[in-house]
Amino acid sequence: MGKKVTYLGLDIGNYDVKTVNTSTPSGFNVFTTKPYGVSEYLLYNGKYYTPSMDRFAYRKDKTKNENAFIMSLFGISKELIVRAQKKYDRELKRAEETSSYLPSVDSIQDVLNEAYSLNLGVGVPPTHYATLAQKTIDYYKEHFSEPVVCEFNGYRIEINLNYCQCYPQDIAAVCGYAPKKRENSVINFDSYYAIDIGGWTIDVITFIKDTLDNLKCDSKTIGVLPMYESIIKHAEEETGKRITNDIIESILTGKPTLVPEDVKELILNDVKNHVRLILGGLVQFGLSFDLYPTLFIGGGSLLFRKYIDEVKDEFGLIKYEFIENPNANALGYEKLIKKESNN
Repeated sequence: MGKKVTYLGLDIGNYDVKTVNTSTPSGFNVFTTKPYGVSEYLLYNGKYYTPSMDRFAYRKDKTKNENAFIMSLFGISKELIVRAQKKYDRELKRAEETSSYLPSVDSIQDVLNEAYSLNLGVGVPPTHYATLAQKTIDYYKEHFSEPVVCEFNGYRIEINLNYCQCYPQDIAAVCGYAPKKRENSVINFDSYYAIDIGGWTIDVITFIKDTLDNLKCDSKTIGVLPMYESIIKHAEEETGKRITNDIIESILTGKPTLVPEDVKELILNDVKNHVRLILGGLVQFGLSFDLYPTLFIGGGSLLFRKYIDEVKDEFGLIKYEFIENPNANALGYEKLIKKESNN
């Protein structure tokens, strides 16, 4: 019996590593023994890796070191476990509802042990696609040339890569986007902008008559993490307090903190000004928000949503919408690799 094929989209972002169902910070710590009390760990080649909120520095070409490989193991392992959990739950429910039915698996590990081959969809920014797409494919083919075995949170994972393809991010997200009311959606227009606010970069792509206009595509390193660095420096200069990334993120997402109101106000004002910097930079680049509708993509866009709404009139932003799923690129990669493999 041949191996079944599993299709999986993997988005190695500068802020998070994402699959359709999971998200992991794009940073990790390495230990020779399992650290006490960790909620997530990866064991590979005798070393323990744990996710870290201290993300790695921006790297245009992620094939230059092993970080992307380890982060891929996090993403793939977590996604396979989520899917195994769902299958196990379905089997269990069916067995409970049908007394004559015997489950084919006894545990989540049983599901993970089933033989399969992996068709993997990954991506790079559109502006880097020509130079990095094949390098990225070769990187995965080299690192998964033989079955890769690791352990994640106690589960044994064996990854058998069958096929890998690389797609332009953001374009993939648009391809996988299915708005609830398409007739009112930005993607119902022949021409529009798609702006992905990511960890380190802001990527913009422009569709004219449903065709990509390469002259109106750009990538700027003014994403969420550079903003965090700027806010930390400003807050320390003004208040003497050393704020951290996780505190800023908690404030932005409305979670409780002990940060004084005056410091919180400084932080939120800096966030709004950063959104102005992003939109202003795009206008300077040549985008006309008063003529073309805009589709915002990525977790950074959702993080800044309130502030985009507040400053939109300053930049003539008339019609725009957000892809609500922060894992949209991973979903797009998965849909594209499945479509390509079945053709």
